[in-house]
Amino acid sequence: MKIVFLLILITIFTLITMIICMYIFSKDYRNTSGIKFIDIINNKWVFGEYLIYKDLTKTEGYFKIITNLYIPSYDDKTTEVDMVLINKYGVFVIESKDYSGSIYGIGNNKYWTQILGDKVRNRFYSPIYQNKSHIIHMLKIIEDISINDVFSIIVFSERCKLKVTNIKSAYIKVIKRNQLIDTIDAISNSCMDVLSEEDIENIYIKLSKYTKCNSKYKEYNINRIE
Repeated sequence: MKIVFLLILITIFTLITMIICMYIFSKDYRNTSGIKFIDIINNKWVFGEYLIYKDLTKTEGYFKIITNLYIPSYDDKTTEVDMVLINKYGVFVIESKDYSGSIYGIGNNKYWTQILGDKVRNRFYSPIYQNKSHIIHMLKIIEDISINDVFSIIVFSERCKLKVTNIKSAYIKVIKRNQLIDTIDAISNSCMDVLSEEDIENIYIKLSKYTKCNSKYKEYNINRIE
């Protein structure tokens, strides 16, 4: 009985320690995104974006990260950009997809399929086309950067099986989260420097005006795909 009680205490202590550590280490993300800590630990979509942010902070050299951008699109609407990394090699526009199951898609198809188990099939809009729209509207704000210096990175969770084919553009990557840093490093190693620290700062300032959506937390649809 004493051993069981001791194990329970150790488990509780470990959980409390993990939560405290996460609270401390998530400070930068919370300040950047405006998202509360309770939302990070309670919402898997937010937690997935936090993990991406944490990985991006390992980027070498001078860089800026912006999260939760609400960019004007058409008819007074906005388009939501999950995350943007700006460094000397260009602008990396990141779309987070925290899906499980098997993901089937073809690069130029507008709809992909998620399969869960033997029977459940969910059709969803291609994140490649989704991020393409983000980039088009974002470039209207930045203006002084070439489309050839912008990279579209679609990041799925490690919980899924990615079966996406026929992506012909070197500017588009569909990966799992644990491949993110290696992917950015590979792109960076194949590129020349195109942005100075001043350029990075100017782009960051322009885009920062569109973050936090008037200090409201980004709403996550409870019916989103698991």
